[in-house]
Amino acid sequence: MNLRNLSLALSLGLLVATSAQAEVDLLFTQSDLPIDQLLLIQHKVVPGQFAVTQWFPNPHGPLDLPVDSWEGGKKNVGDFTGFYPQNNHASQRGVSPAWYGATAVQAEKGTIGFMIHTWSAGTALNSLVPIVADYAFSRSNKPRPFLRPDRIASLSIDLQIPGEYDDRHAIPYATLYLYVVDTVHNLAFWYGAGVYDSRGTASELVMYDEGTKTPIVGAVAGQGGRYSTKLGGSAAFQGTTWAGYKTFHFGVSAQNLANAVADVVAQFPASHAKLSLDPADYAISEVNFNPEIARQGGNGWLGLSFRNFRLEVLDAPQQAEGFFKIDDKNAIYHSNGYDAYCVFTSWDLFLSWGGSVQAAQALGISPLPSKAINRGNCKASAADTYSGSKPIGKRASVVH
Repeated sequence: MNLRNLSLALSLGLLVATSAQAEVDLLFTQSDLPIDQLLLIQHKVVPGQFAVTQWFPNPHGPLDLPVDSWEGGKKNVGDFTGFYPQNNHASQRGVSPAWYGATAVQAEKGTIGFMIHTWSAGTALNSLVPIVADYAFSRSNKPRPFLRPDRIASLSIDLQIPGEYDDRHAIPYATLYLYVVDTVHNLAFWYGAGVYDSRGTASELVMYDEGTKTPIVGAVAGQGGRYSTKLGGSAAFQGTTWAGYKTFHFGVSAQNLANAVADVVAQFPASHAKLSLDPADYAISEVNFNPEIARQGGNGWLGLSFRNFRLEVLDAPQQAEGFFKIDDKNAIYHSNGYDAYCVFTSWDLFLSWGGSVQAAQALGISPLPSKAINRGNCKASAADTYSGSKPIGKRASVVH
């Protein structure tokens, strides 16, 4: 087999074939609201309203004071969050307009920034300091994405966390959460995926949240496992800070949910033994993005910004992310494991994507994914090829 002679004619011929578009239902996407409509000073769930919530009472004052800048415009909230609004006065609120780096929130044109700062939060030395972006579905409109085993719920966000500080007695981290409800027995639990943790690692777990008196099932964003399905196009869990937006997907299949339910029942039989074992009985009541700092006698700060926070239901991936051989003529394609694929037109391009002779020899034959989007010839990089790629199939009406 001459691997350097990829079948270009075959590759180019295959590109004219059409592929069925993935079916996608958009259940929620963050609202582009002015900050004073978006911000709820103390936590209360308002069904049908996307909100940013300060969960803790603050002795330094509510999180509602305009914050323009400091030192004549030389310093800004964006120094911590990575987001610089066009109109600071209209788009930034905090506990103090004079305290550089104090707790603050930004919102402008669909981008939201959080600066969580324990010194200005005024909470106890052993406490949680969160600011949460939250959406609760109305009682009559809670989605039930697990009715079909071939579909996956995807909670996703475009996020950057350019900076944090901790004195080793405070732990900054960020998590995506679903609040899932057994509609038969009216029992619920939090179902989350870690996106970032200053300790550098994350793993699957089941624990109990004393604050809400509810079990928590923890997965890891961008990673497949017992509680989550890896979706292509997702960044992996981050153990260090980074600048520039990365997209994170938390994918949950009916089987993932069944695994989570079984483990909650096993660990908390006194309160949750009656949980239904049928994934079709479950609805999603609430979604949130929950960055916070766990104070363990110390202090810290966490700066971040995000956009495109959304909940979708997708067709289950037909295959994993990676290289595949179209047939026995050595034509190779790449699947992003999510919604799209491309075909290589040269050996050198395949190598530049991380391919090798050994990898090519090990590839099994795999037909082009019928429900994925054909992105044509693979470009210089995966980022170029799949830029802007996200499910573009059938969409339901957005719920607000």
